[in-house]
Amino acid sequence: MEKPSLATCRNEIDDILKASLFVLYQPMQNAFKMRKRVEKVKHVAVKSLDMQLAI
Repeated sequence: MEKPSLATCRNEIDDILKASLFVLYQPMQNAFKMRKRVEKVKHVAVKSLDMQLAI
């Protein structure tokens, strides 16, 4: 069996890295969306609480 060329190794590493990015991308995307949603809800909740306390 021959030793694989450097180009073959690079290509395989590139494929592995692309696959890992694909696997990680969607959970990260969901986390950022959820984080933005929490900030928005927190902001609205503070406003409504201020209005209730002002009465």
